[in-house]
Amino acid sequence: LSAGFDVADRCHLAPVGAAFLATTSSGVAAFDRNPGSSDATIVTSSMLPAYRGILLPLVYGPGTRSQRSATPPRLTHGPNETFIKAAGARSLAVLLDVLTRAGHVV
Repeated sequence: LSAGFDVADRCHLAPVGAAFLATTSSGVAAFDRNPGSSDATIVTSSMLPAYRGILLPLVYGPGTRSQRSATPPRLTHGPNETFIKAAGARSLAVLLDVLTRAGHVV
């Protein structure tokens, strides 16, 4: 969850949030707080207050783009940014599953 936009108390109420939380019990995904800012913070902070109550941003990371254990570390949003294809493929599969379970993809 992005700092400043904590949806932990209402995530289970949204179809997508409930479907995502269901994937966490199998260990496929994790639900955690982001100690810093994320792209979702930028998007949600610019939304009208009425939309903040109905939109539920999903943020993927750090495994989808960061390689903190590499030498030198390749992090997100910088000259060493990279994309881990295997993590990206798994993330897309989880996202498709979540959207399908929530009834947004048929």
